[in-house]
Amino acid sequence: NGAVNLGDAAADLVTIQGPVTVMNTSSITVQGAFEADGAIKLGDTAADLLTINGQSSFVAGSTFTIGAYFTGISSFSNVANVHFAGGTAGQVLKKVAGGGMVWGNDATGLTALGTARRLQMVNDTNDGLINSMFIQNAGDTNITMYAASSMTILGAFEADGAAKMGSTLDVTGATTLSSLLVTGNAQLGNAITDIHGVNGAPEANVALAVHGESTDSTKYAAKFYSNATLAAWIRHK
Repeated sequence: NGAVNLGDAAADLVTIQGPVTVMNTSSITVQGAFEADGAIKLGDTAADLLTINGQSSFVAGSTFTIGAYFTGISSFSNVANVHFAGGTAGQVLKKVAGGGMVWGNDATGLTALGTARRLQMVNDTNDGLINSMFIQNAGDTNITMYAASSMTILGAFEADGAAKMGSTLDVTGATTLSSLLVTGNAQLGNAITDIHGVNGAPEANVALAVHGESTDSTKYAAKFYSNATLAAWIRHK
């Protein structure tokens, strides 16, 4: 019921066999190493608290067997032996407002620089990205996109700047261009039955229909040059 002094030197050893009970109003202070060769029981109710280094590590209702536990010899340096309940393979713990942790997807690979990454975007029904996509590159002048075979655009395609095609441009439907500059060879049609119109709609059974500005005899429907010399022309008489 009073103070007990066991030993008076650091070399003194004390061995106790059998249970030792400490009342909840009392305390035990160990200034040196503490070793327990058997089981250790910390508390006997969910309301019992365990404080380490002045911080409350376990509050009422906390448990190691449900939320987190060790699957092998306990060591925080070996994270493979630390188990946290919940989540799925590949997910990571992320901090949220208030200081708690939640399971979330790992997106660190998308921020890596210098390594090619694959970006796949789908909507909730997993049938492809049906809404708009905006890509802005503030640091470089070009954005390069690679596709294994082709890229399909189901809606309108708009290029506010120059558009360069490194290979054949195949347009299956009607195309309207406000201006067209061809710096290399150009072929109109691939069969003698194809019809073409200049400044107007193509005419049936006419390979090339050229529409001049007017019937004014001073204005030409077409001019043909041999090098820089005018060789022939077509205009209204």
